[in-house]
Amino acid sequence: MREIKESTIQELRLADIKQVVEHFVTLKKDGANWVACCPFPGHDEKTPSFKVSASKNIYKCFGCGKSGDGISFLQDYKSLNFVESCEQLADLMNIDLQYTQSNNNNYPANTPDTKKPIVKKAIVSNEKPKDIQIYSKPNKIQQKLSKDVLELFLRRGISENTLNSFKVSQSVHYFAQLKKEGISIDFNYYKNNELVNIKHRSLESKSFGLEKGCELILFNIDNVDDSHNQIIITEGEFDTLALGEVFGNKNIVSVPNGANSGKKQNLTYLDGKENAKLFEGKQLILFFDNDDPGKMLTDAFVSRFGAHRCLIPTYPKDCKDANDILLKHGNQGIINAMDSIKFKKVEGIVDVSDFRHKVRDYHKNGFPKGDRIGVPNVDKLISFRGGELTMVTGISGSGKSEFLDFIMVQLAKIHNWNFGICSMENPPEIHFTKLAEKYLNKPFEDVINRNTGELYYEKMNDNDLDKAEEFIFNHFNFITHKTTVSDGEKLRSTFSVDYILNQAKTLVQMYGIKGLVIDPWNTIEHVIQTTETETNYVSRILSKVIAFAEDYNVHVFLVAHPTKGVTVNGIDRVATLNDISGSGNFFNKTHNGISVFRDKKEANSPVQIHIQKVKFKFVGTLGVAELDYNRFTGNYTDAKEQIEL
Repeated sequence: MREIKESTIQELRLADIKQVVEHFVTLKKDGANWVACCPFPGHDEKTPSFKVSASKNIYKCFGCGKSGDGISFLQDYKSLNFVESCEQLADLMNIDLQYTQSNNNNYPANTPDTKKPIVKKAIVSNEKPKDIQIYSKPNKIQQKLSKDVLELFLRRGISENTLNSFKVSQSVHYFAQLKKEGISIDFNYYKNNELVNIKHRSLESKSFGLEKGCELILFNIDNVDDSHNQIIITEGEFDTLALGEVFGNKNIVSVPNGANSGKKQNLTYLDGKENAKLFEGKQLILFFDNDDPGKMLTDAFVSRFGAHRCLIPTYPKDCKDANDILLKHGNQGIINAMDSIKFKKVEGIVDVSDFRHKVRDYHKNGFPKGDRIGVPNVDKLISFRGGELTMVTGISGSGKSEFLDFIMVQLAKIHNWNFGICSMENPPEIHFTKLAEKYLNKPFEDVINRNTGELYYEKMNDNDLDKAEEFIFNHFNFITHKTTVSDGEKLRSTFSVDYILNQAKTLVQMYGIKGLVIDPWNTIEHVIQTTETETNYVSRILSKVIAFAEDYNVHVFLVAHPTKGVTVNGIDRVATLNDISGSGNFFNKTHNGISVFRDKKEANSPVQIHIQKVKFKFVGTLGVAELDYNRFTGNYTDAKEQIEL
């Protein structure tokens, strides 16, 4: 049987559950949820007990007990196995399904015949492997716009001239949602004057679909003028056309996949150096829908590009999007909305309207508690979310860096976090082995029993190493020195906080990192101004780190060694944040504080994870988690008796 890539499975699990269910079931609004009679075979009922939660992106029948995401819904509804359900969900939601390589010749992995993207590994000089995406190209017979299509757009206030300038056409297309062929309005996606994708919209309904296996890019990206310092980004092609009716076709683009009603937005079309260069130095005017999904998409862009680069227009109260404004208020309404972005609020002063949607979301869905690492003793004490700083300390040899590596791997595995790592004490190739061990739960090298000479742990094999490489390649990037040549002499950049944060900003824009690790503080190059004390310096630098975390919605983990001699009567004690040399601000300014402690005199003693500070009670609480540490694989579990070799 084919094995689907874990990254694809994670994308499928994020599919909008309400959209999935509505393909098969008629839902009715019930407060914050949607309800219907249970649709699953063998459960007949007259009173609705089947509920869909858009905020949690799950369904649950309180009658038969079945619950889950889009994958499990299709399994329950159509009696499919897991792979069949994934395949049908991918087709339903226009998601490119990627398979792992298989030894089963009856099921070859992605080939040109399947029209799925092919991923090849290329090793050039001493660089790390790069994923080279080879995409399919649309193969549609494009037709001129018919009278019916033109009339539809005219009812939307959009002229034929505008349609032609944005290269809108039509074709005949099969719509899986409608289960039939019909006339398609084609929004053609061009890149470097080449057609690379098509968004199909049924003439008779609001059924949409992108071409499978084609490149996901912004609509109208070819008409971005590099000399202009602003780009208008809309949530859909109709809004792009509405703005184009007033301003022309330059510097107006649309996201290809709209907004997700769930909290996680898919922004993969922004990845890569090419897009990073496209947006470099530009302000982004976010013309997204004035509803909850649109606000969530706005938040995702702000997290990615920074609040200082994203401008939000003000809509008339009776309008949801740009096309609404055009229809109800004409060209002047569009102009007024665009003019509204010029009026900026005074920094540092906000009113309820600025955060009302967040308050409403908190009231409806609870506070954002953060993601947990899958170890019960730790999970009951702390979770991790974007926009915060966590200080990690511990006496030498306690394993603070090891535990932090474990946190990263778990957040990447369970919650699909991407990380930037600046580890001054571990070269990237060495750090790779540590992460690989934790991911696979296998040692990098064979472990021999000292007493018997027998093999106790077998090292990871080549297939294991391939899996680890793919996982680490997809989730981790390492910040290293930049090397320049001046007067024939090689010069290496220093690891200053400014240098690390600037590199991290690049990683946010290219890969959407959610976590940044700086390990350790003590080896960063610190330049204290002549007019400031060490305490003032620490306060200034930590404020800069926290500002980065908040602006880009990144969780920063900062490791710092305590002063020497953290003992009582010659016996090691648990280090605190106040033991870090330099300033009490390490405790005062951080959101969360963790101290790792292990009694090195006792071979079987558990590792103690001391949660010493949690700023927000909905994120966690103070306490101590006891864990067992497997020194051969680098993994942690809830404390229990260990086997001594």
